[in-house]
Amino acid sequence: MLAATVMSMCSWWYSARVVARWQALSLSETILTRAEVIREVVTKERSQQVALRSIECDGGMCPQELVLGVFSLSSEVEMGDILNLSCPMERPERFAPEFDYPMFLAKDGIGFVCRFPRDWKVDGQTENVARVFFHALRSWFEEGIYRAIPEPEAGFIAGILVGGDDRLPERVQSDFSRTGISHIVAVSGYNVSIVAAIIMGVCILMGLYRQQAFWLAVGGIVVFTVVVGAPSSAVRAAIMGITALVAMRVGRLGSPINAILLCACVMLLENPLLFRYDIGFQLSFAATLGIVLFSPIAFGSFALSDILITTIAAELFILPIALYYFHAMPTLSLFANMLILPLVPVGMLLGSVAVVISSVLPSIATLVGFPAFLIARTIFVIVDFFAQWEYISFSVPNFGMTAVIVWYVVVFLGIAFLQTRRRRLLIS
Repeated sequence: MLAATVMSMCSWWYSARVVARWQALSLSETILTRAEVIREVVTKERSQQVALRSIECDGGMCPQELVLGVFSLSSEVEMGDILNLSCPMERPERFAPEFDYPMFLAKDGIGFVCRFPRDWKVDGQTENVARVFFHALRSWFEEGIYRAIPEPEAGFIAGILVGGDDRLPERVQSDFSRTGISHIVAVSGYNVSIVAAIIMGVCILMGLYRQQAFWLAVGGIVVFTVVVGAPSSAVRAAIMGITALVAMRVGRLGSPINAILLCACVMLLENPLLFRYDIGFQLSFAATLGIVLFSPIAFGSFALSDILITTIAAELFILPIALYYFHAMPTLSLFANMLILPLVPVGMLLGSVAVVISSVLPSIATLVGFPAFLIARTIFVIVDFFAQWEYISFSVPNFGMTAVIVWYVVVFLGIAFLQTRRRRLLIS
């Protein structure tokens, strides 16, 4: 615990220096002329966005920081492309007082923006073998999904396998957000931790030993991370998820908490902007910590009880963060999660099987994809049911940092009470 505290203090000091450096960035009259697309394309409502590594520039030296390229929806840009273009680079602007957009980009290594270049073309492909492999694997998975499963269910299965909800219709995205289950199609520690815990619970129900279930869950996290292309967010989520699994397997409270704190501190020393500007990191850390703290209470009991308590633990620890940022309390999200989360690993398994079989035997693609389609359709029906409720969520406009602290104090006191009571029952 002492080591974690020292590292936390160092990360706070280092964070201030890093923030100052990013805020002092400046670039004038520099035009990006050649760049490499180094991350997967993100489709927004009116544009496509890609992270570019600058290769050649006119009017000045190329920046070490990445550049956010904003392209039209009709542009055919893919990760690994080498682009010839002519695009003035500019610093991103803070367009809302409550949202620091420049620092939000900085946490991902992006310092400048290149908007809608007119004259550009693809002029080669990257020579980075790992990047080519990850992109090819992800593309293979996506093609297999859409070959075996119809829309919009294919978009959901793709989301839980490779991440992202941009393939879903806007109405479905809105319903997911209203019911508080958008996290299941996001690459976050919350998603990874919950899915891993459910995999363990299902394996135990099937009669496997806990050690076998543990290794299957760890293997599932590793495969998931590779399939989504191993972006930094997925790697961090995988580390948090595996740490949670190790904590549940060890079964002792002190060591796992120290491990999680040290893990988080190492991540913050590598990129201190995560703590303040990356909500995904905050949710990942909170969900993992909640699962670890509740694991001595939950695990060792009936497997379905493991799933239930794990879900409640993660919800209790991420809810104050969500309230602080989004100021909305999802009243029925816990019930929706309890119904939907056990279906997610089943959908992932059936979707993966459909991808593999349909690639070998494309003539039966629709047949092998039907079970995954049923899982996705069932989830859609559940989401639609909860989204129809008028009071599915209500506004909490004044949930500030003081409320967050009070929330966690109450939760920690509750955990201490349950731990004490459990020890007394074991003794008696």
